[in-house]
Amino acid sequence: MKRLLQASTSVLLINLFLGANVFAQKGVIKQVKLINFDLQSSALVKEAGADISSPTYHSAVYWMPVKVPSTVLTGLVANHIYPDPYQGLNNMLIPDASDQFNKEYNLTQYSHLPNNPNPWKKPYWYRTTFKVSEADKGRRFQLIFKGINYRAAVWVNGKQIADSTQMAGMFEEYNLDVSKHIIAGKENALAVEIYPLDYPGYPSKVLLVP
Repeated sequence: MKRLLQASTSVLLINLFLGANVFAQKGVIKQVKLINFDLQSSALVKEAGADISSPTYHSAVYWMPVKVPSTVLTGLVANHIYPDPYQGLNNMLIPDASDQFNKEYNLTQYSHLPNNPNPWKKPYWYRTTFKVSEADKGRRFQLIFKGINYRAAVWVNGKQIADSTQMAGMFEEYNLDVSKHIIAGKENALAVEIYPLDYPGYPSKVLLVP
């Protein structure tokens, strides 16, 4: 038995397509792509968004390096937490967002989170830092999200910019004005909390016949 890895399968619904670009506008528009992030589950990270988005934040928990755009699962596979789901029957070694499916196929044993048999129940954090030139002081800054899935909350330098009621939908795009929160000439921090679907469905599957 092999699960069909498609948009409706819950493992792939915890996605972050973060075209998080910083624009400085004053006559000439400059675009900077934020690619290098750190990833960790909120099951392990207990601090709030205001703390995590502080430029001086240091966690007692290891955060995994990822490059966006990336799904949570892609990031975990890249860090050797789970095997490549597209190789053989490896996807049957990865828990699903469906508790029913996990129970039916005993997939809870593969959860990488202690005391969390379903690793996709809680949100995941993406965090990065970036430097803004002193010469850009006074300009307008925007964060452009090319797509999120399914809900997200955003913090910049300790201030919440948007919550999960404002950013919701499959692969929706968002433009956030963060001009008041960017510190020119210093290190800035961005934290994005990604939530899964509210009600994940039962995944599709096919039978492999010899």
